[in-house]
Amino acid sequence: MVRSLIEFGLKEWEEGKTVAEHIFGVLDDLDLHEMIDNRMHTEMITLYRQWYSDGLEPTEKNFLYHDNPEMNSRIITVMEVETEISPNWKEHYKGHIPTREELYRTEVISTLNYLQLRKIKRLMKENLEAMEKTSDPEQQMLFLQTHQLLKKMETDITSQSGMVIYK
Repeated sequence: MVRSLIEFGLKEWEEGKTVAEHIFGVLDDLDLHEMIDNRMHTEMITLYRQWYSDGLEPTEKNFLYHDNPEMNSRIITVMEVETEISPNWKEHYKGHIPTREELYRTEVISTLNYLQLRKIKRLMKENLEAMEKTSDPEQQMLFLQTHQLLKKMETDITSQSGMVIYK
C-alpha cells in the first residue's frame, strides 16, 4: 500500500481524482486503516496524507529526508525493487512486457482488495465465534445470515480479481 501510494499517488485515477485520493477514499469508506498491521506503514500513510492535504506532492525523497531515522530506512526497504526481467526474455517471448507504471491501476486495486479481504476474514471469524457462544436460535440465524453476506462479499471481490482463496 505504501509503495503504491508513494509511487503512483500523484497519477490520475480518473478525471479530477488522483490515485492518492482514490486510496484515501476507499480506506475511509471501508474503514480499512486497521488492516494495515505495520505501525510504521500506518505512520507513513498518515504522513503522506497530511503532506498531500497541505498541497505538497509527496515522493520517496520526502520520506528519505524525514527526521525519523526509522522512517528513512523503512522507505528504502519499501521502495526497493527486487525483481527484474531476464535479459533472455525477449529472445524467447515476443510482445510487449507491461511495466509497473503501466499496471499501477491493477496494483492499487489488488492492494485495496487484499485489505478488504483481510477485514472480511476477520469479521467472519468474529461472527463465527459469536455464533458459537449463543444458544438462541434467532441470534444464530442472524449470525448465519451475516456470515452468508460476508462470504458473498468475499466471493465478489475474489471473482473480480481472479483470486482463489484456500483456507
